[in-house]
Amino acid sequence: MAHWPDVKLHWYGKGQRPGRKLGHVTALGENLAEVRARAVAAARYLADGVIDDAFAFDDDDDEH
Repeated sequence: MAHWPDVKLHWYGKGQRPGRKLGHVTALGENLAEVRARAVAAARYLADGVIDDAFAFDDDDDEH
């Protein structure tokens, strides 16, 4: 989760099966709305590979 350094991924180490929770993301910050949005964006990216436009990767990030 290098794009979101304040968002951490926690895998439970369980095998897959329908309906089973395999892990969760934790986000930290001062503004609850922003933190929640980053956590949801990260979880959606992990689940579906969809990047929310509000959290899209910038080309400038490749230079760092």
